[in-house]
Amino acid sequence: MLLADTQGVSEPKSKTPSYSTGRDDSLDEADVPAIVDVLARGGHWSHWGWGIEESHRKLMARVRAAARERGLAVLGAGWTDTPLVWYEAKAPGVDSLTGLADRFALDFALHRHEHTARLHLAVFDIVHMGDAARALGADAKRLVAAAGAAVGDLAGKDVFAASAVADEFVLLLPDITAAQATERAVMLAAELDQLPLPEPLAACYQGVHRTVVSRQAAEPVDALLSRARDKGSRQW
Repeated sequence: MLLADTQGVSEPKSKTPSYSTGRDDSLDEADVPAIVDVLARGGHWSHWGWGIEESHRKLMARVRAAARERGLAVLGAGWTDTPLVWYEAKAPGVDSLTGLADRFALDFALHRHEHTARLHLAVFDIVHMGDAARALGADAKRLVAAAGAAVGDLAGKDVFAASAVADEFVLLLPDITAAQATERAVMLAAELDQLPLPEPLAACYQGVHRTVVSRQAAEPVDALLSRARDKGSRQW
């Protein structure tokens, strides 16, 4: 159901096209191609309701599937202090800071493994990155770039490595056991903890956190990364 004040496609003053949906369960299937068309033109899809209700989950799945057919990944672009979530779509690419696959490429890679039963994610992020960023200022980007590049080098060309958000790096580890995935993540984290860095980066670098999650039976691949982040936040 479209919000009463923003029915269908709208063109804000910025000339960026947008499409809005509300919380009603009677979302129309016809919304899907219209939403994807707006996203494909560089616009935004906004949804009121935090994105937690079942109707939105179903609509989101249809939108993402339709967008992937057009070579686009749909991901959250931001939110406000109200239950209003924004989404954008882009083609898979490379993160300019680290040289790893970007978060849109990560979305495509996850869905290529939609039918992979043995799938594991290893997620790494820099310890106390907030403190490091405050101490380093503009040099904080150099720290993220160095750590991200090291993740890619240490993982090797046979492993998909992505820069998800900020200082978060993700490895996809399919077709191995959970024990093997954990062992690989532990070894890589040990190497990252000893990462040689110049000053002032070295003084602010305290290594990485690591989290490994294994796909559960019939678990959607979209949920796997969310579960890894949730597990990591509880550990750290």
